[in-house]
Amino acid sequence: MNILVTGCNGFIGGQVCRLLAESGHRVCGLGHASVNRLELAEYYSADISSQDAIEAAAAQIGSLDAVVHCAAHISYDDADSRLMAVNAVGTQNIVALAKRCGASKLIYCSSAPVIGIPITRPVTEKHPLAPRTMYHVSKLAGEYAVRASGIKPVILRIPSPIGPGMNRKTFLPVVISSCLENRPVKLYGTGGRIQNYISVLDIARAVCLCVKNDAEGCFNLAGDSISNLSLAKLCRELLSSRSEIVFAGEPDPADDQAWEISGEKAAAQMGFSPSVGIEESILALARSYGEPCALKRTANLPRRVL
Repeated sequence: MNILVTGCNGFIGGQVCRLLAESGHRVCGLGHASVNRLELAEYYSADISSQDAIEAAAAQIGSLDAVVHCAAHISYDDADSRLMAVNAVGTQNIVALAKRCGASKLIYCSSAPVIGIPITRPVTEKHPLAPRTMYHVSKLAGEYAVRASGIKPVILRIPSPIGPGMNRKTFLPVVISSCLENRPVKLYGTGGRIQNYISVLDIARAVCLCVKNDAEGCFNLAGDSISNLSLAKLCRELLSSRSEIVFAGEPDPADDQAWEISGEKAAAQMGFSPSVGIEESILALARSYGEPCALKRTANLPRRVL
């Protein structure tokens, strides 16, 4: 199949490109950067918020079977005008490109927090939608653009994607780095916030399944749910760290939030269930940092909700 992946230079898009290519598909990439970091045979540089730029790219790309839309502007500054320009208008432009190139399927990487704060457990695809940041408002607008496209839509709501190459300033990499260096691990509130983490490898697997099967609609991609405190303890255990877990004495506004996500619909209709557990992801991240540490075996460690 001929498949275009937007955001191909990004954390998720790059892994999607690799796995699709390994599966035998012709993959072309579209990114904002002038540099084709994956060295794809076909790469197009364009700002997706520009209708003219996307029309020019579409004229060069030719016929497509599917479009995987991973590109996004990530910012938690609600005044950032690029949020709506890239994530809402940009998705509208990608819809137009997909139509012009004859794509029969449009796969959109959305974000689980488009629902706002979880009010039911587990969170299903029927959960009410009430995004609390402009980033998530813009991602939800992208969902609506894809649904209204007239092309078979697949919307993947992704919780916290993890794996080598992720932003090192986010919670899990900070905890791992602290444990590797035996520095204190600082937690806010009680450490009770429950996050859901999914490996970027599993996200790419889900996309590949979407490409080859008849799945249509909105799907949660559910990984492992674990509290911040339990995650800190797990990292310390797996990395044989002497780090002390300390509480900052400052509140965590999301201390009582529980991101326990149901993946039943994806399992039933897509045949997808995650294969990379949180333990394996922690060890992969630790190894990617290239620092010496005593890593414990994980063969018998269970998947967990803590």
